[in-house]
Amino acid sequence: MKYVNSKVLFLGLIYVVLQLTGFENKLAAQSGSKIEISGTITAADGGQPLIGATIVEKGTMNGATADVTGSFTLSVSPNAILVASFVGYNPKEVAVGNRAVVHVALDNDQKLLQEVVVVGYGTQKKKDLTGSMVSLTSEQLLPTPSASFDQMMQGKVAGTQITQTTGAPGGNVNILIRGISSITGGNQPLYVIDGYAIGAGGGGSDVSSFNGNSFSSSGMANNTANKINPLSTINPADIESIEILKDASATAIYGSRGANGVVIITTKRGRQGKASISFEATGGVQTVARKLDLLDAQQFAEFVADGRDNAWVYAGGNASDPNEVRSGATRVKPEFRNPAALPANTDWQDVIFRPAAMQNYQLSVSGGANDINYYVGGGYFDQEGIIEGSNFKKFNLRTNVDAYLTKRLKIGVSVAGSHSFGDFARAEGHLGQRGLISAALANSPALPIYTENGQYSSELLDPLGVPVENPLLILDEFSDRRNSTNIFNNNFLEYEILNGLTLRTSLGVNYIVDKTRLWKSSEIGEWGAKTSPATAGTHQRTNLNWLNENTVNYQRVFGERHSLNAVAGFTAQKDALEMFQAGAMDFPTDYIPILAGGNVNAGTNFITEWSMLSLLARVNYTYHDKYLFTATIRRDGSSRFGVNNRWGTFPSFSAGWRVSKEPFMANLTAVNDLKFRASYGTSGNNLIGNYAHIGLLGISRYVSGAQPVLGIVPQSLANENLTWERSQEVNLGMDLSLFDNRLTLTA
Repeated sequence: MKYVNSKVLFLGLIYVVLQLTGFENKLAAQSGSKIEISGTITAADGGQPLIGATIVEKGTMNGATADVTGSFTLSVSPNAILVASFVGYNPKEVAVGNRAVVHVALDNDQKLLQEVVVVGYGTQKKKDLTGSMVSLTSEQLLPTPSASFDQMMQGKVAGTQITQTTGAPGGNVNILIRGISSITGGNQPLYVIDGYAIGAGGGGSDVSSFNGNSFSSSGMANNTANKINPLSTINPADIESIEILKDASATAIYGSRGANGVVIITTKRGRQGKASISFEATGGVQTVARKLDLLDAQQFAEFVADGRDNAWVYAGGNASDPNEVRSGATRVKPEFRNPAALPANTDWQDVIFRPAAMQNYQLSVSGGANDINYYVGGGYFDQEGIIEGSNFKKFNLRTNVDAYLTKRLKIGVSVAGSHSFGDFARAEGHLGQRGLISAALANSPALPIYTENGQYSSELLDPLGVPVENPLLILDEFSDRRNSTNIFNNNFLEYEILNGLTLRTSLGVNYIVDKTRLWKSSEIGEWGAKTSPATAGTHQRTNLNWLNENTVNYQRVFGERHSLNAVAGFTAQKDALEMFQAGAMDFPTDYIPILAGGNVNAGTNFITEWSMLSLLARVNYTYHDKYLFTATIRRDGSSRFGVNNRWGTFPSFSAGWRVSKEPFMANLTAVNDLKFRASYGTSGNNLIGNYAHIGLLGISRYVSGAQPVLGIVPQSLANENLTWERSQEVNLGMDLSLFDNRLTLTA
């Protein structure tokens, strides 16, 4: 009930804000009525058709592509708003109104080559880049509503593999930039949010989709898989841009954590001017893309009867022999000989799957006055799972404030919080683990959902003798509830010492609490038993991370030919994780599904920490806007390595040649920009565990005087020579822009 009240309160707050500000929002009716429109997408400066341009109904995935004449047709909701876009042109929104024909003319994007991108500890013009990277804007992300931004990146970043590790709502996503770079260490990229590095894999969280397969009390206690995507705590509506750094030249500034690539996320901030209020509401329905074509009850009965007859004939009998003379594995149920007598024709996939509704509400206010800029955004996301009973909900709130205290002194404060929670189905796992989907695919279609007295029907064994449970029983009698609370704060102070020379210091904290509650009633059996004792498990993880960074940046243009951009700095970061988990069994009743209702007999508690100190420097030099050079170095000291190899150094060098600026290219007016680039660099990987270099001790039992005694025994040997995993990378590339930036190519 408290979740419903929270949702009502949030929507009520939206209504009050909109009424007080006089803001009017028109939402298209989400009815089944559609209107068909047609039109063209052309260039405003010449009227030529833009072949391959896209036009999308705003807030949906409903869209079309322009053909060779620039024409398109599309069915949309009444009063829809269309968003047309094409590479090298500014996107444009057009209201359909009562028109059946819509013509859109796009303006050339003159700022394409002047675009500024975030490169880590600074910014750089896109045309001056010598490393490999991809930049995504908020406009490229938002047409695809999802629980987290990483899902929105799918299919939009070349050379990056983005896959969901589970189909659960709010589930984890696995990102690989240029493939697997480590055999023994982690392969997830580093994520940097407004300059704050939250760690590879989303703050070091477990991205495995299933852990603790057993229903035993110890298995329930060890079910520590984080099924809630830690990156879902970042509201996609708050994101201004995302930069993906790929090669060693681009990632070397992040040293030992850059080997798997870096994803830099910049959130929205306010600008001077009147308050701007934005409200967006989207909704949709998700369904199973394709169900497996399984046997119906009659086909299943015939298949089983034929198989058992063949087995009996192979053993020396006759197919016409009655069950009384057959062995157990070759007997055929009487109703399988008479399909009309079958008690049911159940499609178990229809039993567990459903159309799943999804809704998303976003409200933000931004603006600025008197040298103070602000951005405040809040959101509510609600997604049902396609499996009955599963769901994911999320609340987000973010505030970014920047203020100039003097002409040279600027401060900034970012505070963000999120709370997400959900119910997760036991979809993964094989039949013995009571995996829900496995049970639905293996169960007999001739079996009804319920018996005549209203109990869950169950055959216990399938025709092959493998335990099979009623899928609906697993849905109703197993509970997996998880929630995650994330609080993020990052503050900075920036002072311009001299013209072009700026000192910046920042201090941030990230606090995360994850909780899991598991319950299995006695109705669910294990390994051949119709019932088994009820079990429960709980797991709580508390993570505190802080980061301090201090940098000096120098930018200057010398004459008309020389441009210099340099940064140097020092960073310190520390992370502490405490985990508690426990399990219980021997519950006298199923009506008290918490640990206190049973016998707590499994549990553990541990604390783990790591810290890192770093020195960094980078120099970008440009000569005559044609020849580009970048040198980067970072030296990291990590607590994860022994004293003999605690520090690692990671340099990189890159160069670029803008051929399009040479005199011999002057007559090739179709070429707006042509640049060749090359880079070499070394990056590292420190995802090896916090205490791999230390000789660890463990607790063990032994007998002393006929009594069991606890003692301490060695668990691992110390290795003070444990060293960094290093990746050396050479990258050759080309950037090409043609026909007034209408066609761009990066290779």
